[in-house]
Amino acid sequence: MTQTFWPTKPFILAHRGARSLATENTIDAFMKAIELGADGIECDVFLSQDGIPVVIHDETLDRTTSGHGFVWDHTAKDLSGLGVPTLQQTLECMPNGDVVNIELKSSQPFPASHWITIIEDLMNQHCRLRFILSSFDPTLLEGWGVSYPIGLLFDSNQPVQIPTTFNPDALHLDPSLIPSAPAGYKIVLWTAQSLEDARRWLADGADGVIAEF
Repeated sequence: MTQTFWPTKPFILAHRGARSLATENTIDAFMKAIELGADGIECDVFLSQDGIPVVIHDETLDRTTSGHGFVWDHTAKDLSGLGVPTLQQTLECMPNGDVVNIELKSSQPFPASHWITIIEDLMNQHCRLRFILSSFDPTLLEGWGVSYPIGLLFDSNQPVQIPTTFNPDALHLDPSLIPSAPAGYKIVLWTAQSLEDARRWLADGADGVIAEF
C-alpha cells in the first residue's frame, strides 16, 4: 500500500544522522539521532554497481570510508564491508511513523528511471514510515506520479525555479531563498545548525527542517 500524503505534522530531521556523534549516513548515526529526539532522518542515496540503493553522501568513498573510487564502481556487498549501509538496512532500523527523507544523488550507472522501481518497492515494504523523496536533480524526480511527496532541493546560490516537467510537493530551501519561493508549496528548510534554530524555523512557519545533530 503506497502513501500519498505529506507527514501529518511539522518535523525536524537529522541531517545524515547525528554526525557529531557517529560517522554520517550510518545506522549508528541514525539511531543516535532518534535517541536525541529527531522526528526522522535525511539520508543520501546512490546506486551500487549491482543496482542496490546505498546510503552515502559523496559520489566517492574517500572522505567517509577507507575505500577509494566512485560508489557505483563497487557492489553493495563490498560497500557494506566499508561501513556503507544499504537503504533497506537503514529503513529496517527506523521506528514506526518516523519521517525518512531520501535524497537521490545520482542514478549512475543506470538510467534515472531505475530509481522508481527499486525505491517504490522499498517504500511499499516499509509503509509504516513516512517518506519524502528529494534531489537537486529534477530528472531524478520525474515520473513518480503522486505516490510519494517530492521535494526539489535548492541551495543558496540557485534561483528557485519550478521545472516544466513535473510539479514538486515541497521546496527544500536555504532560509535566504524564502522571499523568492513561489506560493503553494510545502517548505522544508536546511540546514539548521542547532535544535534551537530548527524549532525557531518551525515556529516561523516551515513545514519541516533538516538539522545538524
